[in-house]
Amino acid sequence: MKFSALFIPFIKNVSVINSLSFSNSTDRSDIDILIVTAKNRLWTVRAFTVLLLEILNQNKNKWYQANKFCLGFAFDENRLDLTKIKYKKDIDFTYWLSGLMPVCDRGIYKKLIDENEWIYQELPCWQPKEIIPAPVNKTRLEKFLSGQFGDKLEKFLAKIQINKILKDPINRRPGASVIADSSMMKLHAFDGRKERQNLWEEGIKRPLTRKSLMR
Repeated sequence: MKFSALFIPFIKNVSVINSLSFSNSTDRSDIDILIVTAKNRLWTVRAFTVLLLEILNQNKNKWYQANKFCLGFAFDENRLDLTKIKYKKDIDFTYWLSGLMPVCDRGIYKKLIDENEWIYQELPCWQPKEIIPAPVNKTRLEKFLSGQFGDKLEKFLAKIQINKILKDPINRRPGASVIADSSMMKLHAFDGRKERQNLWEEGIKRPLTRKSLMR
């Protein structure tokens, strides 16, 4: 994915997220990735990424999920402040951000953390990862799509993809957490953060006993 990302225009960061980033995946798990794009190019990047994954037979679908890539979260560099999608009490999201594993970064990871300084209040001992930046030189395709034609293509691709996402019955079910606008795409058919927050709060209230420590 790191090698492929270097050839997709307007990609600023690709990070592994969720179970694999915490070394908690199984042989049946998919590979969740986060993509951060240049401003006003989110849907162009998503279209190119999905096309590439389909060509490589690496895109997750309802029939094949294990070891396939799942692009369920992406936003452009103007949406680095994630406080609007974080609950006031949200241990799940806090550890999600702390666990990001960048595999390709063009100077965005540090900016992302700087825009979300609340993480240091919730995890005082946490330190961001040391990242070796990828080349920032624009490809010919990126230069070609940086002008008015690229703007029109972005609007066209955004309209098609946003309409498809919002009309999908899976994304309209109770409990779904879906965002699809000009600068952010978040596709979670079920958002269990509140339930996990409650479980976590119940867990830390339980007194520690010798028996519990021996488990």
